[in-house]
Amino acid sequence: MKKLDDYANKPFDYIINEEEVRTYTLPELLTSKQGEKITSADEWTKTRRPEILHDFAKYVYGAVPARFDGLEFHVKHECDFIPGRITLRTVEVKVKNQGKDFSFELYMYLPVEMKAPLRTFLLINNRFHPGQEMLSDNEFTPIRKIIDAGFAFAMFDCNFVATDKNKVLTPGIMELFPAETTAPEGFGVITAWVFAAMRCIDYFATVPELNPGGTIVVGHSRGGKAALWTGANDVRVAQACSNDSGCTGAAIARRKVGETIKDINNGFPHWFNENYKNFNDNEDALPVDQHMLAALIAPRFVHVGSAIDDIWADPKGEYLSLIHAAPAFRLFGRKGLPENSTPVLDKLLMGDGMAYHIRRGGHNLGALDWDMYISSALNNGVICQ
Repeated sequence: MKKLDDYANKPFDYIINEEEVRTYTLPELLTSKQGEKITSADEWTKTRRPEILHDFAKYVYGAVPARFDGLEFHVKHECDFIPGRITLRTVEVKVKNQGKDFSFELYMYLPVEMKAPLRTFLLINNRFHPGQEMLSDNEFTPIRKIIDAGFAFAMFDCNFVATDKNKVLTPGIMELFPAETTAPEGFGVITAWVFAAMRCIDYFATVPELNPGGTIVVGHSRGGKAALWTGANDVRVAQACSNDSGCTGAAIARRKVGETIKDINNGFPHWFNENYKNFNDNEDALPVDQHMLAALIAPRFVHVGSAIDDIWADPKGEYLSLIHAAPAFRLFGRKGLPENSTPVLDKLLMGDGMAYHIRRGGHNLGALDWDMYISSALNNGVICQ
């Protein structure tokens, strides 16, 4: 019988026998569609990055709406969360488009004594709902820990923005963009959440003490998929943190370990666009893979977190996405993960432009994950404009 402690220095060996993983070839990260080799940051930014972003939008997530008719913010309520230490501010975020509007609530936790420029952890919260545990301090939302580390903290309720049940949503963000949701390449629920996250960052830009270019987006599971896609679409995201995001998140799809494209499309057909279903049991035909999603975040920072018992999310596949994304970061002089390093259970593997950790336990966002994300944010220090 395997003993977990025996695998502390080689956690992937504990999970599955890698000899059983299928042979696959990844799409070329640094070769353009015209066959040109990408050798500089300028070529990546002007040529290859737009190609990859386009392919993820067309074949997987759907494009994030870039235009809408109006955006308003209203502070609905402000009170002491912890008197003398933390203020809770509830902000109504109202989006207008095509004669309709939709509002959702952003929950901001701010230190009473704010010192600019303050960076913000933004949680794409798929777990709790207002009026329940969402507004409390717990392992999933460790408000005091984040504030005490020197950050602001914010979150919104995914299910209120776009219910995690059906792609045709009324009311909701998607109702404002009917043409963008009904086409085969139209966006699904994951991208609706990303759109909301970007509007939250718009609000940060209105608060003088906050630096929107210092936003650190965090998501667990499906929220982790959204966190990476947010980082790919919004350069104000200084750091994207993916926690147990698995298939169509951080994990390499072509490995077909744990959840596959067919599994996720059958189980959650509303998350992605209709085009993505053409790649059920057809991963090798997909023009992108998830290392390319991580690469879109370069030269900013990406942190992938895994759990040793979360085989469905393919922890090694999540780690390999960073390894294969590193060439894009190197174009900007960022080295990626340390050479010849291997993950150690419950330890942070900190690199230049990226970090990785794998912890004990299963599919959850807990105290150790937050410790790792806070540590990498403190050591990263990148603030974008």
